[in-house]
Amino acid sequence: MARSFARQVPERLREMEHAWRSRDFITLAQLAHWLKGSGGTAGFADITAPAKLLEELAKQSVADQIEPVMAQLQHLGARLAAAYGGDTPIVHRQ
Repeated sequence: MARSFARQVPERLREMEHAWRSRDFITLAQLAHWLKGSGGTAGFADITAPAKLLEELAKQSVADQIEPVMAQLQHLGARLAAAYGGDTPIVHRQ
């Protein structure tokens, strides 16, 4: 389960980044919800709290607080990729 989750994270983070750049808060909240639930289920508690915060911020469209949470999740995604041999999520910031 952990390896399956780790393999999905880079693509999901790319989708989240796209939603964020597009200011698609609904999609961003949905993806953060997936990350929160799946990360917790797979045993990655470090991802749960920032994903939950991102989901809440996206639901409230609090744009000025989203960037640092996205950066934290990208960092965690890179750690997962390194640990499980997956693709490192590459994000191009504006």
